Amino acid sequence: MADYTVAELMAVCLAREIKDGDRVLQGLYSPLPMMACLLAKNFH
Repeated sequence: MADYTVAELMAVCLAREIKDGDRVLQGLYSPLPMMACLLAKNFH
């Protein structure tokens, strides 16, 4: 069994697509892209 959910995996995959210096816009009610942006900001 995996120690993560499908949503968590999707957020990580999205975060990996965001490169240093990229500007990203995300909607107000889109928690998955918001989490991806936060992951990219904190780990890139």
